[in-house]
Amino acid sequence: MRAKYVSAGVALLLAQHVSAQLSCSQETFAGVSLPRGEILSVVTELNNTLPAQQTVNTWPIFSNTTTLTCKVTIQHTHPGWNDTVTSYVWLPSEEWNGRFVGVGGGGWAGGRVDGLGYHVARGYAAVTTDGGHAFEVADDLEVWAHTSKGNINWYGIQNFAAVALDDATTLGKAVVEAFYGSGPDFSYWTGCSTGGRQGLMLAQRYPEQYDGILATCPAINWDRFLPAMFWPPFAMSQLDYYPPPCELEAITKAAVEACDAQDGLEDGVVAWPGDCDFDATTVVGQRITCENNSTRVISDKGAQLANMFWKGPVSEEGVSEWYGLYPSAPMLGTALTVCSSETECEPAPFSITTDWIQFFLLQDPEADLSSLTHEEFSRFLRMSTNRYSSVIGTSDVNLKDFKRAGGKIISWHGADDELIPFLGTAQYYRRVLEADPNAADFFRFFSVPGVQHCAGGEGWFPGDALDSLVDWVENGNAPDILVGRPRESIEGEGREAPVCQYPKKLRYLGGDPDVVSSFECQ
Repeated sequence: MRAKYVSAGVALLLAQHVSAQLSCSQETFAGVSLPRGEILSVVTELNNTLPAQQTVNTWPIFSNTTTLTCKVTIQHTHPGWNDTVTSYVWLPSEEWNGRFVGVGGGGWAGGRVDGLGYHVARGYAAVTTDGGHAFEVADDLEVWAHTSKGNINWYGIQNFAAVALDDATTLGKAVVEAFYGSGPDFSYWTGCSTGGRQGLMLAQRYPEQYDGILATCPAINWDRFLPAMFWPPFAMSQLDYYPPPCELEAITKAAVEACDAQDGLEDGVVAWPGDCDFDATTVVGQRITCENNSTRVISDKGAQLANMFWKGPVSEEGVSEWYGLYPSAPMLGTALTVCSSETECEPAPFSITTDWIQFFLLQDPEADLSSLTHEEFSRFLRMSTNRYSSVIGTSDVNLKDFKRAGGKIISWHGADDELIPFLGTAQYYRRVLEADPNAADFFRFFSVPGVQHCAGGEGWFPGDALDSLVDWVENGNAPDILVGRPRESIEGEGREAPVCQYPKKLRYLGGDPDVVSSFECQ
């Protein structure tokens, strides 16, 4: 009898596999179309997929369980644009949970194919896009930023900024309906950095595409913060001092030590970075150990630079032009130097910033940025806003249409973000609340102490934020806190603390510092 049961089970699995093979074919998706677009190709593939161990916005999972997945790759163009946009849709062939998720990109990449497997393993149908330029050339702006020498590829930047996101979502939902026979019950977006900006762009411009959006460390205010990220190498040139990485790391460590206990617990995490009024000049002369166990002291110019980085860029007249980093955030994301000796260092600016200035502002990839005047630097900020705010700024606070559609947004930002200043996102959220005092009914923003850009740091990573968003959308349970744990923990195990809804602050009450109940949000 047992042999018969085994045979019956094998037969059922074979039947399901054959059924999936038959439906995961080009014929199944022959009717998929795109308004204002032309389908160029549809390619399908059926195979077993392992979940990605690491993906943004979630704790890692470690599983050898594969998911039979129908992978649909669609290329389309917008007639007259001379473009090619690729969308990737992955469909679990069994145990679909009725949900659809869009996966955002990072840097110049419009999406993350390697992030789809995680969601498929959890039963989601998932989509991502290359944003109109192939992943393998995303960082090579020579390929796609210009249509000819010095001429901006406006269709290309429009695709990357917004249009490809809407297209991929529309195509993804059509693919879901063709495969399963019905569209998704609920649709979600998840992304960090560029992916976070994309999520808020979708809420602003395409408010009916997603029921819930998880937008973390969002690269909004793109036109403002991106040229402002060149402030550290510019400041170095102004002081004619290029500190070795160890000097800036030592200053950051001193700031953390000075401000760590403000929340009532010394744990290496500055929970109140906005109250960390640390002056780097107070540690001038402190001896530090650098590479190869060499020693040096924190210099006066090194301390001046740190204070300048934290203050953020100012105009020639000393007026603030954008936000700096918190003192607890690593400075080397935007102020990295490369040293050939203990005394000879040169700046290694963040590549996306130099790309933006050279390709999109000066329209000259060979432009020398090493000896800018203050007037030139400030002009870049004005130029960027004037030309690109409406294209990719993603800072519109009028979210009425998204609210009317019943959508929900959760956004969080690591306070120790070393690339995108936390305060830029906080300012955006304050402006949203000024425009709609009841915006917290559909949009909640959380400050994450000790977490760096998308991940990293000593703080508490809120890896279940997507589940909190699903619970809010589908069950009406609006989150007052998110639960944070170490990013590297297995499916969220380990010490934990509440992640507070902005502008509340985390306060240690006493007791076991590894459990949520030992803290409160004040």
